[in-house]
Amino acid sequence: MNDVLLPQVNNNCRFCNFNQWMPAGVRVLNAAVNYNPFSVTIGNTNVASSLDQGAITRYSQVNQGYQTVTLSGSNGYIYVQKPVYIGDGMTTIEIKRHGQQGIVGTLRTA
Repeated sequence: MNDVLLPQVNNNCRFCNFNQWMPAGVRVLNAAVNYNPFSVTIGNTNVASSLDQGAITRYSQVNQGYQTVTLSGSNGYIYVQKPVYIGDGMTTIEIKRHGQQGIVGTLRTA
């Protein structure tokens, strides 16, 4: 699945999927500069297969609770794989570079 929102000049809502709230809704923002696109998997759900820098996915509903988030490159290299708690609200996972430590995935709730 490659459900990535690209910058557009229109009035569409980039922050919703026709409903203003969904339980355990997750989207991913790639804020990592100078990296190739990422594949993002949450649990067993592939939420993006080619998430380029500056792109954000639509909200996807996943299972609530602890899920393993995996950020990998097109060559299969795993940059980050860690468990995160997905609550009953809507969550944004931000991918960013953290100094010399490389890629770090952080959670921000929407």
